[in-house]
Amino acid sequence: MSMRGFLRSDGRKGIRNTVVVAYLVECAHHVAREIALPFRDRDVHVIGFPGCYPNSYAETMMERLCTHPNVGAVLLVSLGCESFNKYRLEQTGQASSSSAPSAAAPTAPRASPATRPPGAPSTFSSRPAPPASSRKPAS
Repeated sequence: MSMRGFLRSDGRKGIRNTVVVAYLVECAHHVAREIALPFRDRDVHVIGFPGCYPNSYAETMMERLCTHPNVGAVLLVSLGCESFNKYRLEQTGQASSSSAPSAAAPTAPRASPATRPPGAPSTFSSRPAPPASSRKPAS
């Protein structure tokens, strides 16, 4: 029996290549759902923090969920008004995928925190999801 997996740049292995749309404040929940809606038949998940003031448990959980080996890419949805440390979450995500992405699937360039407008969404990914047509079921 063999299973197709995804070797991550940090050496971990994932069996899925989930895309996560993560909202960092409850008011951005609707926007995150709307972003994910056209991809409802693919492996796209909406996760988030349902408040305005995060706590250490929520921050830890968001970091762990966004850097899980089954997660291939993350889109952070932020309004800019929340107290959630979105830049730390972005840096944690980038650090978990610190080696260069595959040449066959390059990632789009990101705006740095210094050049990104306040409240603009940030993304991190070093392992974009392959097209659904190229995925093979586990055998």
